[in-house]
Amino acid sequence: MMGDAGAGNAAGRGTGRTATQAVGSVRRSFAPWTDPGAKPLIRYEKVTRRFGDVRAVDGVDLDIYEREFFCLLGPSGCGKTTLMRMLAGFETPTEGRILLGGVDLAGLPPYRRPVNMMFQSYALFPHMSVEANVAFGLKQDGVARSEIQDRVAAVLKLVQLEGYGRRRPDQLSGGQRQRVALARALVKRPKVLLLDEPLGALDKKLREETQFELMDLQVELGMTFLVVTHDQDEAMTMADRIAMMDRGRIAQCGTPAEIYETPATRGVASFVGDVTMFEGVVEGRAGSIVSVAGEGAAPSVLVDEAVSGRAGAVAVGARVAVAVRPEKITLAQDPPPPGTPNVIEGEVWDIGYLGDWTVYRIRLADGAIVRVSRANASRFVERPITWEDRVWIHFAPAAGVLLAE
Repeated sequence: MMGDAGAGNAAGRGTGRTATQAVGSVRRSFAPWTDPGAKPLIRYEKVTRRFGDVRAVDGVDLDIYEREFFCLLGPSGCGKTTLMRMLAGFETPTEGRILLGGVDLAGLPPYRRPVNMMFQSYALFPHMSVEANVAFGLKQDGVARSEIQDRVAAVLKLVQLEGYGRRRPDQLSGGQRQRVALARALVKRPKVLLLDEPLGALDKKLREETQFELMDLQVELGMTFLVVTHDQDEAMTMADRIAMMDRGRIAQCGTPAEIYETPATRGVASFVGDVTMFEGVVEGRAGSIVSVAGEGAAPSVLVDEAVSGRAGAVAVGARVAVAVRPEKITLAQDPPPPGTPNVIEGEVWDIGYLGDWTVYRIRLADGAIVRVSRANASRFVERPITWEDRVWIHFAPAAGVLLAE
């Protein structure tokens, strides 16, 4: 664990949250990045990190605000962990600088930085009790024994581990070990908590439960959380904002809704959620409605470019893709009424029943596969759609996003 150069907020302090106030009411009103006068807590300025000829991080500019739950998302090797480790002091920028609270961190060793990092492996001492693991960093800092006891007891209560203080890590479940690691990071009251793939070792159900617990805890503490993950669902659930990274650069930064609904590139659209890409060439526009002509047997589609907020950015003749999410596509066994936009005929190729949703993979005339999701709102269906059925899909122009990259 790293040192504490300044105490952070105590539980609930500075959040503006009352004892009966829901977390959602706090998070809905939290958007400092929209305020031009707001000053970021963390600022990356043109940060680059090279390993030989490889640019792990390539000229990143990024602002993260106090009390923000921020997520760095992307595939393995995209640079997200390196970006976090530079903030922690475990890596040094080749170029650029990192500021925390307006102070340049250059030359400051990890143990002098007001951040704590919770590692993916948890890194617990197997021969120590839970209490001793949590207290270790405080003892290293020379904190008085009475204060250590009080702070350890308080943080174990916070992470719901009261009564487990005398146990060793091998006497705990995976979820409990994760809480011990979290308690050890929190007990030093850092300004920023760094979490590197914090839920990767947990099973699916426990991981989902812990996501919401971390959200509640972050609001309760009024602390800034920076999380690195490759799990899109994890990022979408927990984060106030997400920076989607690709090959050392930030491909897009925004709220989960912005990342999902209006992706900036093909890479972002493909990584976050399921999507179908209709590739083609812009052949014309009428107002904000753009006509994209497919090649060969590929379908032509209409898309409202105003949805993405980038109206007029793509010229006629440009090669583009129209990204459409599966839940925004309507699936029918009969042709829709004349005049319905973006109608495409196909054949049911595969069906996946997920309980609350059914996913259909529809094969089009050009061999492309389109994913369509339908909510299972009723138990029985009079005319169930099954394999090899001829079906029609259609979607509104506003359902697609025009992508030039």
